[in-house]
Amino acid sequence: MRFMHISDLHLGKRLNETDLSADIEHALFSEIFGRIYSEVTAEAPDKPIEALMIAGDIYDKSLPSADAEELFGRLLSTAAGLGMKIFCISGNHDSARRIAANEKLLSKLGIYISREFSAENPVRVERLGEFDIALLPFIALPDVRASYPNEDIPDITAAVKTVLARAGLPGERPCILAAHQAASESGIGLVGTQQCVCSDVFSGFAYTALGHIHTPADVGERVRYCGSPVCFSGSEAKSPQKYVDIVDIEPDGSCAVQHREIRPLHGFRILDDSFERLMSDDYPATTDYCYITVSDFDGVTGVTQQLRTKFVNLLSLKYRTETGSSAEEDDSFDEDGWSFGGEFSRFCRKVTGGDPEEELLKSAEYIFELTEKAFAEGRISELQQRTPELCPGASEETGGDGDDN
Repeated sequence: MRFMHISDLHLGKRLNETDLSADIEHALFSEIFGRIYSEVTAEAPDKPIEALMIAGDIYDKSLPSADAEELFGRLLSTAAGLGMKIFCISGNHDSARRIAANEKLLSKLGIYISREFSAENPVRVERLGEFDIALLPFIALPDVRASYPNEDIPDITAAVKTVLARAGLPGERPCILAAHQAASESGIGLVGTQQCVCSDVFSGFAYTALGHIHTPADVGERVRYCGSPVCFSGSEAKSPQKYVDIVDIEPDGSCAVQHREIRPLHGFRILDDSFERLMSDDYPATTDYCYITVSDFDGVTGVTQQLRTKFVNLLSLKYRTETGSSAEEDDSFDEDGWSFGGEFSRFCRKVTGGDPEEELLKSAEYIFELTEKAFAEGRISELQQRTPELCPGASEETGGDGDDN
């Protein structure tokens, strides 16, 4: 069987107040379902792409905009029109309940959406040819502990192992798993704010198609992150190449993966130089998204405005001085591009004169995310009764730099 693996679409994403919808549309429709699909099928006409795996974080927010929902509908329609069965799970940015709202109807159209996690039905399993397809939505440690109060579940690895065991997975038939978790071969550390799952819990599956990390990576034998289709952070801009995975797998366990590079609508660049050099011919004008650190700007007025004449898609500007570098203050407010983290940081700067510590910011964002999801899913009373907690592992060393957005 041949299938396509994508994840972390983050439909509706805005990056530093810049709308990335055109970039996401280009990656999905011009590249993945356009050029790349055509090339793959032309190279092997006798091996059609039978399925599309979407491994979570369909949306950037649990309450997506109408435009984002429309874009997801177009994605499903396009893939189904190409003859693919579609298997999709919710990620930590999604509302699992909203994603699954029409799953019974969609199933009749060959589109299979993970259901909201519950103790009775923890994993949805469907059949495709000689394979089972298991759909594990994003799960959090407190939810699994609450679902199985009599189980010993010390960490997220034990939580995932418990959920899979309760679902009887892997079973006798070869099974492909779609999951959205932070994972590593050791299971030690954090990726962003998420504790890592040891990838050994996925042993026994014919293939595990992961989402959550935006950089392509193998984290075990036949356990892989395909990465996001578009760069969504400054850290990703350091290695901006993006891919879609084409997976060929047989029931006997043989497996081959093609990593097809996505040509972006806009490139991403990180520039660090003096104002004079940045404005010189050493740096041609570009429409790429740019993260710039500028030095030697004394006596220059309108630094930002002048740089934007060459770098029209300037996403971030930092000023390097003898005492270090600091981000340019942006007091503009755009309701559509509002982010809690940015607003909280601006508030702290105005009140304290400095940026919030990373631990405080992560805990504030974690609490806001819990509240936003509770409102989205109608669980306000449940949240009010919950024991207050800060972001899990907020006081520990983090194992990532933002690639889990």
